[in-house]
Amino acid sequence: MDKLQIMKDFSEIIDRFMCRMAEIDSFRRIALCSIETSSPSEVRYQTNLFYYFLYNPEYDSMFSDKQGFVEHMKKDNLAFQSAEMTIKKCLQTIDNSSIVFLHSVFEDSLYKLSLIVSELKPELFDKFIKDREYKVKLKQIDELMNRNLWGEQRSKFLRELERDSLINKIKVLFEICPNHTPGQIQMRNYMYNEQRIKRIDEIRHNIVHNGVTVPEELCIIDEIDYIRKTFVFFFFCVAKNHGLKIIAKQHE
Repeated sequence: MDKLQIMKDFSEIIDRFMCRMAEIDSFRRIALCSIETSSPSEVRYQTNLFYYFLYNPEYDSMFSDKQGFVEHMKKDNLAFQSAEMTIKKCLQTIDNSSIVFLHSVFEDSLYKLSLIVSELKPELFDKFIKDREYKVKLKQIDELMNRNLWGEQRSKFLRELERDSLINKIKVLFEICPNHTPGQIQMRNYMYNEQRIKRIDEIRHNIVHNGVTVPEELCIIDEIDYIRKTFVFFFFCVAKNHGLKIIAKQHE
């Protein structure tokens, strides 16, 4: 693949990343606006639901003290509390979804940066595979002499990397961009923080696998902005280390 095509693919990565981040922003904005406007109707819905069960004889057996429950409902405004709880769960769902989508977009885009470097300088990946064992039978030796074993193992490594963790994808990017460490790429109002990335990765894992919600103290908007800047940081790392530039679509 020629370098011009590689730069086009490189440019496409950041274009798609920014578009998908904008989709996450829009999703949050629309969902939050919907919740704000739906609060009164949710209270009405919960009130109607309570009264439906209270005044439908079919459900009388559910109550040990129906009149006592009615007095409790009116005194403590149970319909309002139930509506508040529902809205809170909706907000948690929006935050959980945002973190999962954010993580997915970020991880996929970082992996694609590694693919770009592999097209441009495949030999940089040899350090990851040089110690791998390759067991063969004697009768296969002649066949293997005519095969590109290094190329095959690089491709295998990249397939494995796609399924690997976010943190390992980041480690590979730093390895293939040896001349640009976190302290050498200067960005306004940004500093690379590995622990912050690990925390987001751990939160995403807990949401997906353990059913845990986003910690209340976490500001999702700040995390979205940080991940956006972190990807731009890695994009610059690859660009500066390997002489790549963005090619605007209108100039193609």
